[in-house]
Amino acid sequence: MADVVLDFTIKNSIDKVWEALTDPKILSQWIWDNNFNSEVGEKSEFRAPATDWWDGVVNIETLVAEKPEKLVYTWATMGETTKITWLLSDNGDGTTELHFEQDGFSAETKAREGAIAGATYAWTENIGKLSGLLEG
Repeated sequence: MADVVLDFTIKNSIDKVWEALTDPKILSQWIWDNNFNSEVGEKSEFRAPATDWWDGVVNIETLVAEKPEKLVYTWATMGETTKITWLLSDNGDGTTELHFEQDGFSAETKAREGAIAGATYAWTENIGKLSGLLEG
């Protein structure tokens, strides 16, 4: 089982949800500034404000892009590389099921108190912003 698993129902079409997961301008509204490229094998970055303990850069490599159902990419930052998986399914009523997984945290990170809970919290907040953006 993945380290972080979240499920949401988004009140918008599967195509709009896919667009929000892959369009850099939309991604910047609910994650961070980026130059995201959903073509398999392409590398890109998310950039957040730097802090005293983090440079604010997340390196991405797209691994799978099966429009509009599956998007997988690496998420590499602070010496750790995890894998992000988005699975989308059309409910047939104008809503989309959005399944999120982040997996591959190191044993050291998993052992650090609050690390996985922090990742879960951050992604829950981000996907909440996504929902608000698409349902607004």
